[in-house]
Amino acid sequence: MNVKPFLILLLSIIIIFSCKEKEKKLNTKTIEDYWLEQIKLYPDSALLKESLIQLYRDSLDYEAALFYSDSLVKVEANYSRWWHIKGTLHFELHDTINAIKSFSKAYMLNPNPIDGIYWARILAFQSDSSCLILCNELFQKFGAGIKKETFLIKGDYYNSIKNYDGALQQYDSSMSASYTYMDAYLQKAKLLMQLEKYDAAITVLKKATTVQNNYDDGFFYLGKCYEKIKDTNAAIEAYNRTLLINSDYTDAETAIDGLNK
Repeated sequence: MNVKPFLILLLSIIIIFSCKEKEKKLNTKTIEDYWLEQIKLYPDSALLKESLIQLYRDSLDYEAALFYSDSLVKVEANYSRWWHIKGTLHFELHDTINAIKSFSKAYMLNPNPIDGIYWARILAFQSDSSCLILCNELFQKFGAGIKKETFLIKGDYYNSIKNYDGALQQYDSSMSASYTYMDAYLQKAKLLMQLEKYDAAITVLKKATTVQNNYDDGFFYLGKCYEKIKDTNAAIEAYNRTLLINSDYTDAETAIDGLNK
């Protein structure tokens, strides 16, 4: 057994735990210098490098995060994890073209369901029908474990091209594949709201919040539906439930303030 990779991983975890404790007492610039110092000491640690990128990301310094990620890709172009991170950063910046390039590269280097799903879903939002082919490939390669995601992505694609019946059917299939998959409930409810079918959307969201009674997005959109049908008391109750679950849900606070005026 080659113990070197294991020892590197173990050492990285110990170092990161120590660094995290020290982070609490340091400002962002000092923390950045500290991570860079640790990376110089342990240049084989991918976890340390990821931690530095996460620091930039948490600080909303995407320019620095991408600059450092690009430097890693230049040195380790065949390491799929760096491409995944680049894809995530580009996606968060709404740069769909480079997000697609990065996630597809990550998937090609190391075929895996996570990068494949990210890649396919962005294609779906871009109304690119190749997402359907990719979903079929993902299902054939990785099996029933990602069935719910492939149905959801197909639903998003049909939604994007305004084939709403097709989208609703795919969202239903996604929920049937996994009745606890909240993304499918929410996407279906949002589409029904877009079609002004508020009673149907309420039914979907009530089911979602019954299955998962701490689903803050479910209660929030339930409140929006009640607003649309002029049931103010029910809307406020739903928004309050949202805040009970997630006190930082500012959109729910804003909605309550608007209704109380």
